[in-house]
Amino acid sequence: MTTPTTPTAPPSPPARGRRRGPSRIGRAASRAAALQRPRVLLALLLLLALTCVMLLDGYLRAEVGGDERVRTGASASDVPDDVLDGGPILTFPGGQATTVSVPDKTIVLTFDDGPDPTWTPQVLDILDEYDVPGTFFLVGSMISRHPGIVRDLVEQGNEVGVHTFTHVDLSYQSEARVTREIEQTQLALAGAAGITTTLFRAPYSSETNAIDDYSWPVYQNLGRTATPASSSTPTATTGSGPASRRSSSGPRRRTTRAPPSSSTTPGASGRRRSRRCRSTSRR
Repeated sequence: MTTPTTPTAPPSPPARGRRRGPSRIGRAASRAAALQRPRVLLALLLLLALTCVMLLDGYLRAEVGGDERVRTGASASDVPDDVLDGGPILTFPGGQATTVSVPDKTIVLTFDDGPDPTWTPQVLDILDEYDVPGTFFLVGSMISRHPGIVRDLVEQGNEVGVHTFTHVDLSYQSEARVTREIEQTQLALAGAAGITTTLFRAPYSSETNAIDDYSWPVYQNLGRTATPASSSTPTATTGSGPASRRSSSGPRRRTTRAPPSSSTTPGASGRRRSRRCRSTSRR
């Protein structure tokens, strides 16, 4: 005999209690988190700004990227033999590449990589003492940092030329980058001394045989286009032929000792000292 079962009622939902608000500690933690978020964002923005400033400073100091010849041992089969075997001055009258040698019994003193606040003034003092002009191929980033030195060397009667803005190897750069390197240096010259120049020397071109198949198009493009603020044909030079020295980026004690002997000895043997190898144009 079975006993009838009584159906059980479904469980009733739990009674809803009064929702408790956050504690004082919880409210303080929420406020601290809300204040922390904009602080983190502000710190990130400051870090980004600092990074941009450091990159810009490195670019102006030519410290972004390697300061070295990128392409070495390249073929020069596309470079005319007249250029490779010619003089140290390369010009493009009528778009035709022509090399020029320094006249007999003439010495042209050239100095690269300046202006340097330590060595360039010493070089200028020696040149002034012996009444000898020099030709300074200047780096645009250094011009921007030391415009007063540029004004001094121009007022002293020295020649200036472009040595790019960041001393980069132009043989692997785009045409736009090459143009920017030249234009920025010309603008720096104009701002520092009120001049522009048609003289140009590429970095790492100590000899005419340094021109190879990669760098030759750079010279050709420069020869086909006039430099900014000037209608004259740009003239490129290499370090062979004239007495070429550096006036920046490293110990330069030999540079500051060498000009007196180089200047006085040729004078004793009847050599001429070139006053100008190319004129600049003033604004």
